[in-house]
Amino acid sequence: AVVSTQSTGYVYFSCTGRCKSSHCPLIKPPQYHFCADSKYKNGIFALSKDIDRLVFVRKVRDAFVGDFFICTNNRCTTYGKVCNMVDDCGDGSDEDNCSNHFQCKDTGEYLEVSQKCDGIFDCRDFSDECNEACSKTVLTGLPLTVASFVIGLLACISNLMSFVTNIRNVVRSSSSLAFENRSLVLLISMGDLVTGVYLILIASMNALFGHGYCSVQTEWLVGRFCSVLGVLNFLGHHVSLFAMAILSLLRLANIRGSLNCHRKPYGRWNVLRVSLMGLVIISLSLVLAMIPMFTTFEDFSVNGLTYSDSNPMFVGFNDKTVHFGVFEKYYGRMKKKTLSWSLIRNLVDGMFSKDHGGIERKTWHFYGNDGVCIFKYFVRSDDP
Repeated sequence: AVVSTQSTGYVYFSCTGRCKSSHCPLIKPPQYHFCADSKYKNGIFALSKDIDRLVFVRKVRDAFVGDFFICTNNRCTTYGKVCNMVDDCGDGSDEDNCSNHFQCKDTGEYLEVSQKCDGIFDCRDFSDECNEACSKTVLTGLPLTVASFVIGLLACISNLMSFVTNIRNVVRSSSSLAFENRSLVLLISMGDLVTGVYLILIASMNALFGHGYCSVQTEWLVGRFCSVLGVLNFLGHHVSLFAMAILSLLRLANIRGSLNCHRKPYGRWNVLRVSLMGLVIISLSLVLAMIPMFTTFEDFSVNGLTYSDSNPMFVGFNDKTVHFGVFEKYYGRMKKKTLSWSLIRNLVDGMFSKDHGGIERKTWHFYGNDGVCIFKYFVRSDDP
């Protein structure tokens, strides 16, 4: 609603301090003044219906329309551009307090609210996943952290004691059967001891990182120490597993056969056989643990690549599907949907200039599926 142009002009000049000798008739100070950007040539000021504030309106055909959003910096934009995930005001005031999007903390980028806490890094500063609503830790919750540390400590103490005791028992074995059984039990204790050390280290890293783990998650999962922990856990589990399997087979064979031949004292042949079994078990476990770390097998073991924070095209962890989508937009239609990591690296290199050293990246390795550095036992169809 508009009073006369003359009275509106009086209110405008008196209430904005442009006419110091006049008295402002408004009950409250004016909430809107003018649009600093004079792109709305047909805009005028009018009084609101309750006559307590100035309203900036524009003439559209035969009517005055008040569809302006006044920015904090006194610029104007239409309400159709408010909360559209674009900073139309220049100061972000048209996107403040909007419930349909999320703003990245450091970069100021706008994302759909559904992209917040969805497990995928969309902000270059990771603030969409590292915030008060969904921050991550290495281990979920204090009970699991305490349980990991206590179980690991008990495993280390008990298996260390068992290891020392079994060494004595092996030497004192009165028969070849006892010698072989106790030697395999010794290997089982060794494997469980290694697993206990792993549990203590994981609990310690969780305490060290705390809730700050989320922001350093990429560095942790692609780091060398996480790989070492993954190999250590794999080694401990499989040494125990293989030793228990051979021990079970030996006992089964002894049950079916005659035990008389095993009552004689152990000799060099038994020592050689047990030493060979131990060497094979440890070597096989170590080889299986290390195979995924070799580039020869990266197409079967590598989960993805991470890039520097300055690269907006590849944020967070990027698997083959993410790379393929970027390549299609950059290079056009791709002939192959399944790309090798070697080809992916070459295609990425072709997208960036090498004048400044190319693009920095790290491998999201086999043991980097989770913060506890364990490989994925159950693989999904969309996994690399």
